[in-house]
Amino acid sequence: TVKGVAIHTWERTWQYLKKAGTIILGFSVLMWVLMTFPGLSEKDIQFFENKKALIFSEFIKTDTQRRWIKSIEDVKKLNALYARFSQAMENGNKESISEIKKSYFFPIVENTYYFENGLNKDIPNDLKEVVQAYAEFRKKMQLLKKEEEVVKINKTFAGYLAKKMEVVTKPLGFDYRVNIALIGGFAAKEVILSTLGTAYSIGSEKKKLSLSERLRSDPSWNKRKAFALMVFIMLYVPCMATVASIVKEASWRWAIFSICFNLIFAYTVSFAILNLSKLL
Repeated sequence: TVKGVAIHTWERTWQYLKKAGTIILGFSVLMWVLMTFPGLSEKDIQFFENKKALIFSEFIKTDTQRRWIKSIEDVKKLNALYARFSQAMENGNKESISEIKKSYFFPIVENTYYFENGLNKDIPNDLKEVVQAYAEFRKKMQLLKKEEEVVKINKTFAGYLAKKMEVVTKPLGFDYRVNIALIGGFAAKEVILSTLGTAYSIGSEKKKLSLSERLRSDPSWNKRKAFALMVFIMLYVPCMATVASIVKEASWRWAIFSICFNLIFAYTVSFAILNLSKLL
């Protein structure tokens, strides 16, 4: 009956909501902790601070640049204004652009934006040196930030474990970021995409890109690798809730057998797909 179908549907929906609100949410928080701590040491932090100071000193090394930029506070204002202008240009917000034009740093921001995006706009001679210097400064800072975030994730619990796993997963083309997501998938496979998105956003210069856009622009990814990963995710270890049910209904031995068998089977099939597809 319609009533029976509705009741059955609600029961299944409620079971998933409880799972999403407990296991999935809880493990998402746990993965965040594992991907955050212990993080950089005091020595690492000081190392990157020194590199930032060096890049800043190189930025204001000439009289022309010092005429515009006199302190680190000016750089912060310039960066904030550039971020606002870039967003306003992307959104076509003319009102916001008109407001930004009132700023002292607007000539630098506008010309640097056009310069970085390869748009045809002549830079005034009196601004050319400072615009090129600021563009170089931004590039160096972005690269340093990427380096810092990569070092940071490598110094976390999840990063350490995922790096160790690369010895085994390298034949499948899975790096530490994919490994981090697969660790999260043991709790619930619904967590894999969100964890993979978080892992791929670390060190990225383009924070607004979706996961699919990031993977599409990554030269290490292709259709064969993506399909192999999809198959691996479908076949590898059952989630924690399933393992707990196996233990309850059978025993720990069956639970361990289920984990090992599925893992080996998933690895074998994915490896075969990845290598046989090269022959096509």
